[in-house]
Amino acid sequence: MICDSSSILSSLDLVFQKFSDSGVPYTTTNVKFRDVLPTLCSRNVRLCDLNMYQHQLEAINKLMQGKNLVVNAETGGGKTEIWVSYALEMQLKGEFNVLAIYPTKALAGDQIERIVKYYIEAGFSVSKQVKGKTKIVEVYYGDVIKYDGDVSNYIQSVKRAKTLLTNPEVVKNALFQNHKISDFLKKVRLIVVDEFDFYGSSKSTVLLHIIKGIIDKFGIKPQIVIMSATLSDPEVVKPFFDVEIIGGKSFRPANDTYIVLGKRDELNAISKALNVSFDDLVKNFFKYASDPKKEIYFLQLFKDNAQLLPEYLDKLKGCDELTIIFSRSISEANNLVGKLGGKVNYDGTAPVAVHHSGIDKYVRQQVENDMRSGKLKVVVTVKTLLQGIDVGNVTRVVHVGIPDSVREFIQREGRKGRMASIKRTESVIFPLSLSDAVLLEDYSTSLKEWLSLGSESLILLPDNEFLKLIDVIRGILNDREFLKSVGITGTLPQISFYEQLHKTVPKLLFDGKNCNVVDKLNYRDVVEKHQLGCIDPMLNAIVVRNSVINGKRHVIETSDFSSSIMCNNINISSHVVNNAIAYYEDICFSWKQHPDLNGDIERGKVWSKVSLDVLFEGDGGFKQVHEIARKVFWYIESRRKIGQEYKVEKIELEYTPSPNLKYDFLTYVYASELEPDDVNKVDKGMYFILALLRLNYGIDLGLINFGVSNSGILKIWESEPTALLKRLREMKKVKVRGTELDCKKLLDDVRNAQPFRRLELVLKYLDPYTFNNFDFNEVKAIAERFVHYLCNTIPIQLQVISGTMIPKSPLIRSIIIDSFGGKYAVSSPTGEISIFDNEEEAVKEAAKLNIEFTDAIVVPYGVSIGKKYKFQNEVVYIDKEINRLLGGPITPSKFRELVLNDDSLLKEENEADNSITRGEEVELTKIFRKRAETIRLMINLWKAYLTDK
Repeated sequence: MICDSSSILSSLDLVFQKFSDSGVPYTTTNVKFRDVLPTLCSRNVRLCDLNMYQHQLEAINKLMQGKNLVVNAETGGGKTEIWVSYALEMQLKGEFNVLAIYPTKALAGDQIERIVKYYIEAGFSVSKQVKGKTKIVEVYYGDVIKYDGDVSNYIQSVKRAKTLLTNPEVVKNALFQNHKISDFLKKVRLIVVDEFDFYGSSKSTVLLHIIKGIIDKFGIKPQIVIMSATLSDPEVVKPFFDVEIIGGKSFRPANDTYIVLGKRDELNAISKALNVSFDDLVKNFFKYASDPKKEIYFLQLFKDNAQLLPEYLDKLKGCDELTIIFSRSISEANNLVGKLGGKVNYDGTAPVAVHHSGIDKYVRQQVENDMRSGKLKVVVTVKTLLQGIDVGNVTRVVHVGIPDSVREFIQREGRKGRMASIKRTESVIFPLSLSDAVLLEDYSTSLKEWLSLGSESLILLPDNEFLKLIDVIRGILNDREFLKSVGITGTLPQISFYEQLHKTVPKLLFDGKNCNVVDKLNYRDVVEKHQLGCIDPMLNAIVVRNSVINGKRHVIETSDFSSSIMCNNINISSHVVNNAIAYYEDICFSWKQHPDLNGDIERGKVWSKVSLDVLFEGDGGFKQVHEIARKVFWYIESRRKIGQEYKVEKIELEYTPSPNLKYDFLTYVYASELEPDDVNKVDKGMYFILALLRLNYGIDLGLINFGVSNSGILKIWESEPTALLKRLREMKKVKVRGTELDCKKLLDDVRNAQPFRRLELVLKYLDPYTFNNFDFNEVKAIAERFVHYLCNTIPIQLQVISGTMIPKSPLIRSIIIDSFGGKYAVSSPTGEISIFDNEEEAVKEAAKLNIEFTDAIVVPYGVSIGKKYKFQNEVVYIDKEINRLLGGPITPSKFRELVLNDDSLLKEENEADNSITRGEEVELTKIFRKRAETIRLMINLWKAYLTDK
């Protein structure tokens, strides 16, 4: 029985919105594979009688001419058949080794079954054996071999193979040292890179560099074929290889999209509460749900939708077609399968299964086989079925929430309808949060607007210094000064292609009775999202322990907020969390609402945010960095309006995260001293810039990160090194999506930005709190200032003082009150420096000096004088005075660099800030003396020039 979600959802009394797409007809050329591949098709190979897509025909013809290719065709477009059929044609004529690189062992394992069938039909010899006792693996021998760490002990040699499937880690190892595949690589004539869009910008760059290194090391001249389904700008490959671009669309059946709203009776109740008709509520559901003034009516509905999902999925077990469900986490996937009567360790007894990285590889392969055979009807996954797994009979994709990236949504949708026999497919979306509601505010515009952003662009730059580091570690370059500038001393680091994936930390959940491992966290998530006190919206839990237990770090969360919590005989109660809960309760009582922490977390009324920072040497560039957490905040929003609006309170948790809990990696990072007034505007300015970079250039929203140190130093860094920030700060152009991006263009983009739907959509996605109600022009003006911070530029108005001579000797006597590193300093007119622990003591000292030096102006920098102390002479906020004319930020460190050609101040400030963060004693007199000297130069500029204008 072929099921119709319309009928199933209606039978469950679920209300939904439905949209239909007519699809893309199944069209091919009149040319068959046998018409262009005569040697191969003299054998009994099934694909020879298939009509070719236009992009298949073009690609094979180009390959026969010896060209390198980027094949950018939609999922289901037969990209694998392009290179396999060409390789077979050439291998039947003579020696022609093929290296096929897949991003993961799972993807290579899936593809080899399909490839081996073609090879056997063409008369080649391939056999398969199952090896291992505790860890079962499939090992291939003969003309086609899959080589990775799982099978390396069972394969003595690969030099007689004609085609080798492997992953980037193996190829990297063969580049760095003698390797079991080295003899094979000496004869390679074709290198295939499949699923190129999988890697992201940094790893794509590294992979291309590794391939170039293999070519040089073994003295080979292979053809290159790079394949992708969602590559937004294939031209980015050309700086690395001379390639021709082949693109094409594949068949896509008609599709019905269902967006599930909720139970009919609940929607009836909401329509009455909002005083709108039921039909109006259904039609404008997400407009109402995304309105902060009305969201309280929908929070319980979204919670209930999560409980209704298993009822819908249970109905699909009796359907003939295959459904893939994309869940948000491994624990959620396991939970869903359990509710559907399946087992996490699939045994074939139920038509439901789970497929994710936590499942044994052999079990995953059995799941995939039963998906193809039709035995399985419902499979729940997280990400492992996103790419490359060739299961052509998927008819329906169910989205549990909306994914974070456009690329992932496209990849999910690309899993269905890959067989010509499938005439109609379904997409079913269960929105489970307010952020989902924002995207789904109007499916015909909002979600389509989101998808119209296109896939994220790849930034592939040959001058990425991570590539230079690889060559230094390989020993083909000797540049100790470069290593020193990066922050690498002593032993060279070991580079692993997937280094960030290796170190994991177990996450345990205490639910009031049991304390069990529910997930494994990568170390970056441990630092960025699982600090003590962080709220986990996926589990409706709070982190109560992030520490080393018996020599190994663990993250422990609880969904039971009692005062005494035991986990595996360890007391995991946290006074930090208990104090935060007490503050939360006080806030609730002040709002005259009963505290309900579990409910408020589920409603999205309580959430957390970690303030991040990075420690590194110098003031920026390609660096070894240590990412740490600075602070953890809770945000509490009232459940109902208080006066005319919902109240929001912010709690800073009463502890400082340890700098010893750090995520170490290599990337591009830059420091900029912030003007005092800009310290609290960072989120508005930087998020606005990131939104424009995504909209105009497709730059991944997660590529550029930022944070502010306790000393007011802005750090901007790349999550993985691409050299984009380097190019921008060097005032060089980067070609992205056919447009040349540089800082001038970015500044123009900010100045010319207008409030339109897609921009507001992305801003709300980045920070729904900050950008819920905001003044667009105010934020745009802030963003213009932050372009200067990001690009290390100065306002063009500074040209008005070009050629002006700034005296070094003070033109007017001044008392400077300055702050840095949690300390306060007062510089007297005669140059003496006094340092204080608090602001009031510093202001008091300045007031005393003002009595002694009656002709001296008072210049606070980053200090609030207040009304308590009276000063006889003028108080001049020099940062504001200079800013007023120049129209942009100019801090002491930047001013010193421009006027004295001395960039040492920012470096010294950053080093001092790092030491303060590590809890070390720091002598700040030298820094305060330099800052005072610089501020007096700024005063001279103001006195000698700006005051006359």
